[in-house]
Amino acid sequence: LDAALLVKCSADPSRHIRYEALRAAGDMASLSSADFLKLIRAEETDFRVRSITANSLRRRTGTTPEELAALATWIAPASHGATVREKYETDFLRYQIRWAFETHSTSAIALLKSELPPEARLLVILSLPAEQAAMELVGRLPTLGRPLNAQEIGLLGGQLKLPAVSDAFSKMLASDATRVSTLQSLLTFDASAASDENLRRAVAGAASALGAGEKDLVLALARKFRLGELVPVVTKLADGGTISRADALKTLYEMGAAVPENFEPFLGDPDPDIRREAVIGYCASSGAMGVPKIVAMWESLPGVLRELAVNGMLRTKKGAEAF
Repeated sequence: LDAALLVKCSADPSRHIRYEALRAAGDMASLSSADFLKLIRAEETDFRVRSITANSLRRRTGTTPEELAALATWIAPASHGATVREKYETDFLRYQIRWAFETHSTSAIALLKSELPPEARLLVILSLPAEQAAMELVGRLPTLGRPLNAQEIGLLGGQLKLPAVSDAFSKMLASDATRVSTLQSLLTFDASAASDENLRRAVAGAASALGAGEKDLVLALARKFRLGELVPVVTKLADGGTISRADALKTLYEMGAAVPENFEPFLGDPDPDIRREAVIGYCASSGAMGVPKIVAMWESLPGVLRELAVNGMLRTKKGAEAF
């Protein structure tokens, strides 16, 4: 193979031949940057060809800013497309191009000094080290022109220790236009990110301001971030009939911040779902102090509730000894 042949094949009417040409180019150490640029066609529409181009650039050594910039016109907003397949292809291509940016970080940083389409610039920013990326993204917020996607919100949410990022994030949560979408994106966070104290405080304040129409979001956030601050909010939603009592008790238990008094009034409730959640929450939160109450009720508990009660009482050493 030589550069001239690859250039010819990269323009072939057959997408399969174009794919093989770009795949081979990634393994040719002797191929210059100038020759590789000749292989990249801005008008290329085939997903596999675009994908292998990004992958080949990632695998090459010394990939230049000009080579990375050639991918810019292919970058669409996250999950863009009319069908499930189109959305998948958009996101997978974004992932591969971002990987190329991250691999060749020096060249990617140089791209920020050049003219780029908005989505390409944002993807370059996401490829930077987290603190630098968060600050760059905050600087772009006034002219962004669209809501942040889940990755961008996740980036900011993980860097709230930076005053400028914390201020921007607080404004997003305070705005009626962005509060709900921002909070919904936070539900995708992993457990370690959701435990960040700065983020938890921000989420608790914003969730408390949500109306009854967002009850499902309130419950999901309370469970995800284990927000003890929302115990009064969840209790109020149940007292007003906005959510079922069983859902409220289940949420209080999963939040890990409730006290026995939240569950005790419902231990004898005639509704089996309410009673089940009450027993689970009471036994888990009361420890050794709740044993006498459960023992007094033991004969009236069905077999399944007895098992749940035992599991709850055995969660702590003192509870197990008392039981």
